[in-house]
Amino acid sequence: MTHHTRLLAVFVAALLTLGATALHAQLVGVTFLNNSPDPALQTADIYIAQGGGTQKGEDIRYQSADNLPSVFIFGDLETTITVAPGSSSSEADKVAQLTFTPAIDATYMIVIS
Repeated sequence: MTHHTRLLAVFVAALLTLGATALHAQLVGVTFLNNSPDPALQTADIYIAQGGGTQKGEDIRYQSADNLPSVFIFGDLETTITVAPGSSSSEADKVAQLTFTPAIDATYMIVIS
């Protein structure tokens, strides 16, 4: 490894560390609780649209809560949360929708009822 390559590797590692810290500070905690007795929602899918992208949390069972650890929600960005039956193929199958702008570093609980 040349001196310039090592320097570049250290710079990239530092950038990644700083970037991860900055992103972490803007994450919002959200817990989804499926409390809907509707048979169509024995399981529910959650679509989170933010900044032009959509993420999906799948199959939240009735009377269960999920923090969706694979879904990242950022504060200070308009967010649309769409609830659909667990058998959904897209947001178009929605049964409910909520649009809001979460505060940075806030924590929310969204109850499907």
